[in-house]
Amino acid sequence: MANAEGIIPPKVVDTIVIGSGAGTTYTAVNQNRHRLYVANAQNSTVTVVDSQTDAIIDTIAIDSSFNIPSGFVSGPEQILVDEDEQRLYVLTNNGTISVVDENTLQVVDKFVFDSDAGGFEGLVTANMVFSKLTGKLYVQNDNFRIDIIDLRRQKVIGYIYDDQVGPLAIDQRTNRIYTSNAWDGTVWVIDGYADKVIDKIPGVGIAAEPANCYLTGDNCTVNPSFLVGVAVDETLDRLYVAGEDGRVVVIDTQRDRILQTYTNIPAFNLTVDPRTHAVYVIDDLSATLSVIDGLKNELIATNISVGEGLSMPTFTLPQTVTVNPANGKIYVSDFGFSGPDQVVVLQSYPTETND
Repeated sequence: MANAEGIIPPKVVDTIVIGSGAGTTYTAVNQNRHRLYVANAQNSTVTVVDSQTDAIIDTIAIDSSFNIPSGFVSGPEQILVDEDEQRLYVLTNNGTISVVDENTLQVVDKFVFDSDAGGFEGLVTANMVFSKLTGKLYVQNDNFRIDIIDLRRQKVIGYIYDDQVGPLAIDQRTNRIYTSNAWDGTVWVIDGYADKVIDKIPGVGIAAEPANCYLTGDNCTVNPSFLVGVAVDETLDRLYVAGEDGRVVVIDTQRDRILQTYTNIPAFNLTVDPRTHAVYVIDDLSATLSVIDGLKNELIATNISVGEGLSMPTFTLPQTVTVNPANGKIYVSDFGFSGPDQVVVLQSYPTETND
């Protein structure tokens, strides 16, 4: 039964099979068009799905041939939907962004923003955010920085250097960008107007010791929390941060202060439903999903299966979680190393009870 806010523990209702060898990494939703877009890194495609029926309706080929050494996966890693401009921005691991027209589902432009991409010191990234207020794109670059791109000019206009830069999240109302730092347990707060770090929130996770042991190659005597996923609830002024040591930390974004820490939650990535304020947390190794009620600040469900996890011989590896506020569906992308490349669909709440 749904609680007063309409949040119920979700259950698996469908599986969208993308195909063997696709390398499914990321999903994005356009709730107005009733579409789900799926990035496939290994076969360099974007799958288009009807989000009402979960049926595949088209496949978009993405050119990922630029500047990648043999043997590296260079296809699509993330998709951003610009509902106002009816465009998709598809980030690939080779330092390019392809622009797709949502009306025709055709690639209409492509530009290179990282000419050094490739190998372990190049892009090799899976995360970016877009500021609606400034038109700037921020890309997590494994070359120890965040690239700032002017989409209109298709040009890098600056960098924010961070030797631990992790996944990004943005609050579109305040134009603040947040990034987790895996090794030192901090979260950085970036002003999206000035493109400067304005705060560093300590103690979000456990810091590795000694300091910089991950850079020097020395064995760390204290294992860090490995902060990974970040997600913003703009209405509640909350930031949620996932750590691979089994923590989800809740931060007040008005005061940049830690409010609460949940422990013993298998965590790798997370997202927020802006309609119900439910926080959905997935874990890659155990292939499970947990749910936090953001209004009540309660953990309401854990260990909901979304795959086989590390059980052999068909282990799956969930990568990202996306929610469609229009119909309450949750989409978990599954890389499927030795199992199927797929998107697992869960239903989070009955739409008719939340109008």
